Amino acid sequence: MILLRRCFAAFLMAVLIPFHLTASSAVLGATVPVFRLDGTLAESPSELASLLGETKPSTLYQVVSRMKQAAEDPQVPGVVVLLESPSLGFAQIQELVAAMGRLREADKKVHVFAESLDLETYMLSAGASDITVVPSGTLMLTGLRSEAVYVRGLLDKIGVQADIVRIGDFKDAGEMLVRSEPSEESLEQMNRLLDDIYAQILEAVGTARQMDRQRAEAALTEGPYTSERALELGLIDAVRYRKDFLDRLKLRYEADLDPIYGTRKTPALDFSSPFAVFQLLTDLMQEVKPLTTGASIAVVNVEGLIAEGKSTDSGPMGKISGSRTLRKALAQAEEDDSIKAVVLRVASPGGSALASEIMWNGTQRIRRVKPFIVSMGDVAASGGYYVSCGADHIFAEAGTITGSIGVVGGKLVTTGMWEKLGVNWHEQSRGRHATLFSSSSAFSDAQREVLRSFMEETYETFKSRVSDGRGNRLKGALEPMAGGRVYTGRQALEIGLVDEIGGLQDALAHAAKHAGLHEYKVRLLPEPKTIMDLLREALGLPDDSDLLGRADSSVSASPLLNAALPLLDNLSPAKKAAVVRAMLTAELLANDNVILIPPFELVVR
Repeated sequence: MILLRRCFAAFLMAVLIPFHLTASSAVLGATVPVFRLDGTLAESPSELASLLGETKPSTLYQVVSRMKQAAEDPQVPGVVVLLESPSLGFAQIQELVAAMGRLREADKKVHVFAESLDLETYMLSAGASDITVVPSGTLMLTGLRSEAVYVRGLLDKIGVQADIVRIGDFKDAGEMLVRSEPSEESLEQMNRLLDDIYAQILEAVGTARQMDRQRAEAALTEGPYTSERALELGLIDAVRYRKDFLDRLKLRYEADLDPIYGTRKTPALDFSSPFAVFQLLTDLMQEVKPLTTGASIAVVNVEGLIAEGKSTDSGPMGKISGSRTLRKALAQAEEDDSIKAVVLRVASPGGSALASEIMWNGTQRIRRVKPFIVSMGDVAASGGYYVSCGADHIFAEAGTITGSIGVVGGKLVTTGMWEKLGVNWHEQSRGRHATLFSSSSAFSDAQREVLRSFMEETYETFKSRVSDGRGNRLKGALEPMAGGRVYTGRQALEIGLVDEIGGLQDALAHAAKHAGLHEYKVRLLPEPKTIMDLLREALGLPDDSDLLGRADSSVSASPLLNAALPLLDNLSPAKKAAVVRAMLTAELLANDNVILIPPFELVVR
């Protein structure tokens, strides 16, 4: 009888245990990472990120890297993506969709949850295995629109006149400063970009939801929908409240949800100890430098406006890539033997022509000694393309905005602004061209010709950098591609301005292959500042580590922007940011006079 019971027990175990494993999605010791997307995703970390730790992803690279880690982690059966209020660029969305695709290829489920979706977040959801929206949630799928900002009227209000000279029929970057509506050339470019972006959205959503183009177009233009109606139409997969959604996933995977998967925890502070604060400060003040042992690939970030001097990442101007900071980072990448290849991550609309040339020179020094690859973000146009064009290989997302090979010059005439303030300036000069860039009056005909001749030299240099860098990869003569013309990444691939559609992870893999690396670390340059760096700056102590460049940035606190900001208080955040960027273009023009900037500030929604 005992033997019979044992045999029966063994039979039950043989039958029921395999059945249990098959019926459950549980993985022993499993964890389900949660990625919360809220607000903007920068390309590079803020100055304080490395000091105070990170409790949520703050950069695109961090999110994509953690998704890659999850894809390779056998303890991860699936991930959750919570869409709260993300504000993402089109190319950033495409990079995140690709990262979700790699998770699915690794047999990991990607569960997206949102309270509402618009065209931007719905396209992002196309990378998911399933989409859940709360009951009575909304899908604002009403089509695609763009807005281009023109600030001529605002300049008039504060008494400023922009006097602009352009090289290239389509290089009218200054028209946002001198017109109240787009020129025919700008309209032509806007419509060409929007046609391709719209086609890309239809293709992505159609493939993800298994719709033909006609049905996808109807789905994306005939909203808004409630979540219940969207479920009926097959646009989403479930309607549930957030807690129900999360509880079902815990039960399904028999695992905890991990909202800080792959992140470094913020240092804990023990308030019961009177010495805890001093210990925390001691820990933070240790000048911890990245490990340099072993092979690595450097990622050098060029983000925001390109300007002379030092990089900054605070204030109304946002991120500014300074030529001095970037030249040092490129030199470090060139000279450090542990760095075997370099990826330049460019998310910039350009800026100073001189700063772009300085950065370009740093990239060419690297290219002589190790593989040099470019990864383009949302925009890598004008000066952003200038610093990219000399790469061994250029990756862009299909929706990246690039090209804009041309030059804009001019100045701001501020006499009217000073008159409004009751301030008069009395000017004396010596020399034929002494008043060329004076802010007291517009260019004379003779001065305009002097400036045009100077700018044509800059334009020819720009084109020579592109011709030398791209060589026979250009599919046709350069001039018809230049003249300020702007392209999506997919359009740029067709004419040879870029080499391949892909994101930062693709660029890293390409760099590793050409450097002969199977295992490597990724080092971000410029390196995040330590607490001692910030204290040194706060105390005004000099940085003696670099004797080859000037210390100050040419873009500082802007009196022009300060005069305009009070008039912008009632604008939405997105529109206010667009106007601020346009005003910063004006400020950059006042400082540099010859700049490399795309022809318009375009907001696509």
